[in-house]
Amino acid sequence: MVQLPTEAIINDTNIDTIERAIVFSATLLKAHYTQATIANNQSVKIDKTIQITHKEDNDNNSSIIIEANLPFNNIQALQNGGEIIDSLIILDRDEVLETSYRCATSPSYDQNLPSSLPNLTSLEQYFYYHCSLLKSLESKETKNIEIKFLADTNIGGIASIKIILPFDYNSWLQGSNYVCTVQNIFLEEADDDSFGY
Repeated sequence: MVQLPTEAIINDTNIDTIERAIVFSATLLKAHYTQATIANNQSVKIDKTIQITHKEDNDNNSSIIIEANLPFNNIQALQNGGEIIDSLIILDRDEVLETSYRCATSPSYDQNLPSSLPNLTSLEQYFYYHCSLLKSLESKETKNIEIKFLADTNIGGIASIKIILPFDYNSWLQGSNYVCTVQNIFLEEADDDSFGY
């Protein structure tokens, strides 16, 4: 697992929406896994654990696309009644990479993070939690996030996540980043109890 950045780092970067939290953690996980792969001369398999791309459709709507495969211990998850967060498998215990940016604070009407988080100990847990939180808020009509649980004979299970989030493509072209330009899907503040913690 990758160490979770401190609350001070998260606050200083202005991670104040669920969407920013997802993109923030996905980009750091991707950077970490890529660096670990290069340093250890490993196959590209670990690098493909997180993929981040973007696209623009015919109506000039731009989207960030994140695809992640997080391995988890299926036996541990079942022993815990099907709970996934604490069953995510430890790939390594390296420190999180430094960030070198700070987003402008989102307008108060866009901020939708719950005021408190459960006890999360890794960046993978932080990413999975916020993806699940966003999924729990999604209406049946929208399909911005998909979470599937797949069998894997080697490790027990894979939490396969695909997220499509709108972002400001022009700001990104002019030098901003994915985290600061991602836009909200849900504007209401998430209830602290909306995810069962």
